[in-house]
Amino acid sequence: MRLSTVTLERDGQRLTLQGMIHLGTYALYRKLQRELDRERKLGATLFFEMIMVSGEPADDLSEIARDLLAFFRPLPYGTKRIPATRKVPYFASQKNQIDYRLDEDINADSSAEELLRLADQYGVFAHPRMQRPLRWLRLFLRLVRSRQYNEADRAHTAHVPQTSSSQKKRVSIVVTALQLLIGCLVRWLMLRSHARVTAGIDPVLDPVLLTERNHIAVDTIEQYFAEQGVQRGYVHYGEAHIPGLVELFEQRGWQVAERQQRNLAWYVLCF
Repeated sequence: MRLSTVTLERDGQRLTLQGMIHLGTYALYRKLQRELDRERKLGATLFFEMIMVSGEPADDLSEIARDLLAFFRPLPYGTKRIPATRKVPYFASQKNQIDYRLDEDINADSSAEELLRLADQYGVFAHPRMQRPLRWLRLFLRLVRSRQYNEADRAHTAHVPQTSSSQKKRVSIVVTALQLLIGCLVRWLMLRSHARVTAGIDPVLDPVLLTERNHIAVDTIEQYFAEQGVQRGYVHYGEAHIPGLVELFEQRGWQVAERQQRNLAWYVLCF
């Protein structure tokens, strides 16, 4: 359970690749935000990973790809910051805790349309191993599009009996204690799953989710360095991308100047 930090150098230019985990703890993201703020003060340009809907024509996508695109279409694009979700005690989201300034920082990732088009080209949605997850995905998308569960929830909460202040206080203490215990367990399971994902290789998804997106990221960053005369860059990308990104950058003349590993085990107990 580790995150990599790799510093690359080439002809006086400096590029730091910071491996990220997309769901983590608030303490972890506070630490990463402080490091990002320090790099910004040193004049670094931030490149980050975020698949977003761009509004490109999508008529050539498969049916399931169009359904996915319709689901993600409400995501903001070009706004200053991603709206934060309600704080929960178990874990936090990278996208809502890190200050990505979409009008200043550079999104080096592919668009949602481009990613889904690549998935169609690689036959991801047609692969036999993907059929069961896709059935669950279609069910989930139908549920999201339906408003019946919202109406049922409102009808249920309207008849919840009122409790006294002393009862509420006792319940609050018990709930808080359970949240702390369950939070540690959930974070441990989440970080353990993250370690398995970054260590494994998925022959169906990796060519699209990792290989193709790594090439897009490197091309975007190199183009920005060349056109804007950037001397210092800072990259936030998922940990699974880091080895492939380092390899691609080395092929383009960059040399590794420093490698570090951040142990995530401590953050299981941090809030």
